[in-house]
Amino acid sequence: MLTQAQCIPCILNMALRAMRVQNLSNPKQKEIFLKIMNMNILREDPWQYTSAEIAEHILKLIRDTIGVYDLFKRERKIQNEMMLKMYDEFEDLLKRSSDPLKTGLIFAIYGNSIDVMVKENPHKIVEELIALVQESDEYIPDRVYKRFIKIIKDAKTILYLGDNAGEIVMDKLFIKAIRKNIGADIYFVVRSEPSLNDVTMEDAKKVGMDKMVPVIENGIEGPLPGTLLSRCSDKVKELVNRCDLIISKGGGNFETISEEKDLPKPVCYLLSSKCNVYSKVFGVSINLPILSIIER
Repeated sequence: MLTQAQCIPCILNMALRAMRVQNLSNPKQKEIFLKIMNMNILREDPWQYTSAEIAEHILKLIRDTIGVYDLFKRERKIQNEMMLKMYDEFEDLLKRSSDPLKTGLIFAIYGNSIDVMVKENPHKIVEELIALVQESDEYIPDRVYKRFIKIIKDAKTILYLGDNAGEIVMDKLFIKAIRKNIGADIYFVVRSEPSLNDVTMEDAKKVGMDKMVPVIENGIEGPLPGTLLSRCSDKVKELVNRCDLIISKGGGNFETISEEKDLPKPVCYLLSSKCNVYSKVFGVSINLPILSIIER
């Protein structure tokens, strides 16, 4: 999905957030912001890039200007630790579920809302999650869920594109449910370079994802909060060609993967409708879970 007009304010807010977490002075923020406003990638007409690619250019400008490579390192740590403290409660919900795959799926989608860019200092996460699990039939059409179950049960190899820190804890629970109930080989992909609060190998090890499934870096050079297959490592490209299913988490992966024209296998997008653009694209209200299946 290429950048739309409504995406620009979110991208600029992301830039401000990146500067604020570094405690930059107002004059320094203004200096960097003026540089951002003059970037060619923002001034072209029409926009021919995804929001993730524009964000990458802006993040690189900020980190090069202030000399900080990992702008959101502290935020990722906080998100991971917060979610790990509630892991046992989430796991208990999964064990007591009559449909652990569906509950795990809801966990994974809900996790996309735990994002420092959208929902700072989330409250009552367990209560919200319980309510969402109980109301899942209302939000995820039965025909879509049944198709998802058919596809995932037929898959022998799954490529799982991770999204955010904190959220990865919910991905771990979903993957646990998949492995217990289906047994497919799963490869979890993280960013090679820090980008926003997106998951890195450090985060995967912090939450123990590497103890459950193979974790691989995407090989992309640059702070891209998405997945462009042309820039991925040969290992990721090989897995894309070999896998039976791609599970794509979050908005950045959706915006970039949806622009890939030659994916020969199903892609399941799991995310939340965090903005009006997503709401319109997927036909759901704001802040509701999205399960979208694209079959080639």
